[in-house]
Parts: sequence; structure tokens; C-alpha cells
Amino acid sequence: MAEVIENNSTLIELNLNGNSIGCIGGISIANSLKDNESITTLSLWGNWLSEDGAKEMADVIKENTNLTSVDLRGNNIGPMGASFIADPLVSNNTLTFLDLGGNNLGPEGLDFLAKGIQENESLQWLNLGGNGMENNGAASFAKVLSSPKCSIVSCNLELNYISDFGLTQLSQALKSNTIIRNVDLSWNHISINGVRQLAE
Repeated sequence: MAEVIENNSTLIELNLNGNSIGCIGGISIANSLKDNESITTLSLWGNWLSEDGAKEMADVIKENTNLTSVDLRGNNIGPMGASFIADPLVSNNTLTFLDLGGNNLGPEGLDFLAKGIQENESLQWLNLGGNGMENNGAASFAKVLSSPKCSIVSCNLELNYISDFGLTQLSQALKSNTIIRNVDLSWNHISINGVRQLAE
């Protein structure tokens, strides 16, 4: 499969969702994608790539400038995996869609990721739902939203244990952001007081 992908010049979308290819399979796919010049959409959710697989996928994002959409949901990449993905985002100017939902990134992973996304000027759709970012992670992401380089139009932050304190950080950032159109904060720990702050 990897050899076919590497040499194919007509395939524009690769979807291997839910196949449990694991880290080794992910590395094999990543190596083939580095030289592929036709695929623009990559979807590998639910494949248990882990942080080692994420490291290889980060190299793909860095080297393959044809990719515009990458879905890595549910791959348990963890905080270190997030740090690997963050690095190429600093200079990447082609990726517009990135899904990292349900990857156990935690506050530390969100901090790593935020530092990369802050410098990115192409990303428009971002899913970070279900990553346990908590208030510290929300504060890190608020820096992304307040960055003058921010191009994100829609972001999903659901199921992240964000309380009123984290929402305050995000609200302040949103006041200066004129680009974003949709923010999903469902299934967090936000009270009526937090909603009032957001409304202001």
C-alpha cells in the first residue's frame, strides 16, 4: 500500500479511518506521503498512531506542501505528539484543516500546539475537542486567538473541562479577533456567570 501511495500521481484523498494500523503502519504511510505530489486530504482517525506516529506525520506536514487537510482524531498522540505536530505548523502555509480531537493532549500538549499555531497563517478549521485542555490549555489557546496571524475561522473546543476561568481567557482573546466565526464550547464546565462574561 505504501509503495502504491508513493508512486501514485492521481489520488487526491486518502482515507484509512478506523483501521488500527498502529504506529508501524502510520510510519509506513507517512514515509510514502513525503514524496507524494497529488494527495491533498489525509484522514487517519482511530488508528492508534501514538506519539511516534505523530512524529512521522509531523514530517509529512513539513515536507508535503500539497496537503490542505489532515485528520488525526483519536490516535492517542499525547502531549509529546502535539509538540511534534506543532513544529511544522510554524512555517506551513498550505494546511487549512487540522483535526486533533480526542488525542489526550492535556494542558501541556495544548501549550506546545498553541506555540506552533500562533505563527501559522493558513489554518482555518481546527478541532481540539476532547483533549482535556482544562483552564491552562484554554489560556494557551487564547494566545492563538489573539495572535495577529490567526486565520482560524472555526474551532471545536468541546469536552475539555474548561470552567469560567478558562472561558474568561478565551473571551478576552475573542474581543480582539475579527476572523473567527464559530467556536464550539459545548460539554465544558461553564456556569451562567461564565456565559455572562462571554456575552459582554
